[in-house]
Parts: sequence; structure tokens; C-alpha cells
Amino acid sequence: MRKILTILLLALSATAFGQLPRNQQPPARTVSELAPEEVTVSVEDGYILISLPRQAQVKIFTILGQPVMTTNLGAGTSRLRLPARGIYILKIGTITRRITL
Repeated sequence: MRKILTILLLALSATAFGQLPRNQQPPARTVSELAPEEVTVSVEDGYILISLPRQAQVKIFTILGQPVMTTNLGAGTSRLRLPARGIYILKIGTITRRITL
């Protein structure tokens, strides 16, 4: 079971956090995309705290890729509560983060 979870985690991280070849530059961001340094994500007392400079869609998945929540958050700091403790993948536009509750 542990080997299967390790393989799934590696596959998920390879696709979610894939690297570009050395000779290829990342595409230029459009005005509507958020930069990673603009987004702050933290965990406090079982809540996920997300600070955004403008409105964005937030998607949360289990570590196995099953969708848990999709919501639109406005500018400022928002608190989200998840149904259970565990490891989750948070996706905000092109930004992907791993969250552990």
C-alpha cells in the first residue's frame, strides 16, 4: 500500500510541479494571472488562510486528485474549513501548493 501511495504522489507531483526543459523559458504571464509571491497560504487551527490581491478561483483536491472544493474568493484574506485532516492540493490559477492539516 505504501508503494502505491508513493508512486501516486510522485506521479501527481511530476504533473503538478513539472519542470520546463532548460532551453525553454516559461510563458509570459497575462495581467489576470497571479504571481506566486502575491499569494499567501497558511494553516491555522484547522483552517486554511488564503490572502489574495484580487478575486481568484480556488480549487482543492485530495492527495489522490479527487476534488474537494471549488470556490471563488475575493481580494483579501479568506478562511476555508475542510471536512477532514490530511494532505490536500490547493490550486489557484496557475499556482499549486500542498497543504497539510
